[in-house]
Amino acid sequence: RSKPDGVLLVPPGSERIFLAQLEVRELWGIGATSARRLARHGLTRVEQLLRLDRATAAALVGEGLSRYLLTICAGDDPGPFTPQRRSHSLSSETTFPADTADRRVLERTLLRLAHRLMERMFAGAWEANTVVLKVRDNRFRTSTVRRSLNRPVASAQETFEVARQLLQRRWDGRRPLRLLGIGFAHAARPEYTQAELFDSRAQRIRQVEQTVARLRRGSRGPSITKASLLGAPSRQRGAGDAPPPGS
Repeated sequence: RSKPDGVLLVPPGSERIFLAQLEVRELWGIGATSARRLARHGLTRVEQLLRLDRATAAALVGEGLSRYLLTICAGDDPGPFTPQRRSHSLSSETTFPADTADRRVLERTLLRLAHRLMERMFAGAWEANTVVLKVRDNRFRTSTVRRSLNRPVASAQETFEVARQLLQRRWDGRRPLRLLGIGFAHAARPEYTQAELFDSRAQRIRQVEQTVARLRRGSRGPSITKASLLGAPSRQRGAGDAPPPGS
């Protein structure tokens, strides 16, 4: 605050008073894009952010950024930055009752696995950049192929699209398959997620899926699922999720 040569002391207990006078763009970790997004909602000063409750802030700028903002605006330490984050591998796979080369069955299975896996990611607040596809054919030959994005995977829909592309690379379209699996490599819990991390379409899909995942976890009534999965075979030999290591 007193750069380049000054020193400013903020006495204990006066952090919120000091922070309230600042503009949002002066906060550490808030770039130009985030500042513009907040300004579109009329939020340009910290004192305005301090009046928001968590639900309103999350609706305006997303869960990750709102959590980070409200933490630092209250004068609380968001935690130390560590370049090495503890990571896990999460996966979900299915063994078919009978080996199949039916592309519709395989793609519908990938879609179901993608949603199952992404719900676990949402529930655990995990993020991952790398999607892994596991394939086992009718001769019990198992192989994996992966693709890394330049940002965390946004949704189950995106996971499915990446997995379908990987299937096209790994499968010749003719040989029957015995098992399919999808996984995320090096999944980690970020300190916070910037709101502009995903484009607008990806963000909308992500928010819808997060809402559906919360409803599925809290619902005691009929299950919510995608229409394209209605009527899909639900009893498959050996179906299950591979838990994160150490769990």
